[in-house]
Amino acid sequence: MRFGIHQTGRSVKQLAWWCEFHHRPRIEYSWERGGRIGTALAQTCGKTAVGAARERNTGTTMTRLILLTLLGTLALGGCDSGTSTSTNDDADIDWGNIEYPPEVDAVGEWVVGPELIAARFGHTLTGMGDDVFAIGGSMGACPDQAVVSVDGIERLVPGGDWQTVATLPARSRHTATALPDGTILIVGGIDSDGTHLSRVDRFDPVTSLVSPGAPLTVGRSGHRTAIVTDDRLLVVGGWTDDADGYKTAELIDLASGSARDVSEGLGGVVGHVSLVELRDGSVLLVDRDRTLRFDPASEAWQVTAQPPRWFEQPGAALLASGKVAVVASAESGQFTEAGPVIAPMAFIYDPATDTWMRREQAPFAGTLFVGETLPDGRTLLGHTTLLHVFDEELGWVGRLPGSPVAFGARAITDNSDIIMAGGSGDPTCVAVGKTYRLMVE
Repeated sequence: MRFGIHQTGRSVKQLAWWCEFHHRPRIEYSWERGGRIGTALAQTCGKTAVGAARERNTGTTMTRLILLTLLGTLALGGCDSGTSTSTNDDADIDWGNIEYPPEVDAVGEWVVGPELIAARFGHTLTGMGDDVFAIGGSMGACPDQAVVSVDGIERLVPGGDWQTVATLPARSRHTATALPDGTILIVGGIDSDGTHLSRVDRFDPVTSLVSPGAPLTVGRSGHRTAIVTDDRLLVVGGWTDDADGYKTAELIDLASGSARDVSEGLGGVVGHVSLVELRDGSVLLVDRDRTLRFDPASEAWQVTAQPPRWFEQPGAALLASGKVAVVASAESGQFTEAGPVIAPMAFIYDPATDTWMRREQAPFAGTLFVGETLPDGRTLLGHTTLLHVFDEELGWVGRLPGSPVAFGARAITDNSDIIMAGGSGDPTCVAVGKTYRLMVE
């Protein structure tokens, strides 16, 4: 999310609350000086990077407030879509003054659909065939209001309306993973009291029954999940009641439902990571300055070739070739008076040879990067509000229209339609129930 510096805007208290509630994202501050754009990335809910110093230790609430105060009052702005040139050589990039080429053509358009029965954000959308299921979330959490979580599961069928099909203990910031057996595993989350949940539930779309399973080894929210060889679910990172709990991982046996810790070998700090299910059943973890591979046979983490650049909030997705495309803001190693200069870049990792390949400047700026692989084999890379179609040989070949709503959850159907529903409105602490469908051309 991008915040421009203006004379009017949110108070420090509001921004501190907003950051704590919305997954503790990094916040991008940018301002123009003498025609040059200097960008400093600062994470007010964890690590900070101010000026020429990038601290690796966890910040305190006071540090966050001081940082926000120094930067001034901020107004919530839209995420930029920009333009870029492709390059495979750092020498071709003017790191101090990043310029973007003409943006690629848009593919498809958002079409308004039926509204959710319960407005929500912090929820999940899971595609099962042509159906989509909205699970959990919060109805709103303004600074002066109590958090109200949603306990309903709604189902959207093609050409129909949303229907409430089941209830489960209310939560938000959980995961809901479609399993090979046709059920959905709902893992962790946070409740209305702010407690991180260890609860695991299995939802059967055929019977509309929710069955509780064995709990996680630790309650967590905002984590990542990936299926390991069709019979296990890997759960990584997130936020826990333990200050160091987000550095952990565990493995759920889908047959027995039991969970066990697999944190050994993970090491380091796991922040905004991406998990990619590889063709051989292993899982690639892409973190800010490293990649690891989870081996299904040994159930252990293996160190891989390290990225050529320090990543900022990477997003990753599997390419048709079996390679992995990664998009992130990459640290240049240079600084301006505004702080460290970064550039949005795309990288390709080949798990077969354990090598990093060509990289291209991305046609957009932003944070909280994501990656998606469509059922038709196409790969989407971008940030939470703007996705581009990425081709391994041709680079950036298409641009999806910008997100019609902030913080809306997204699901992909079997025919590669993208459904977005829920999210936040104005003010951003109020949930909305709008639904949109995008048919990618």
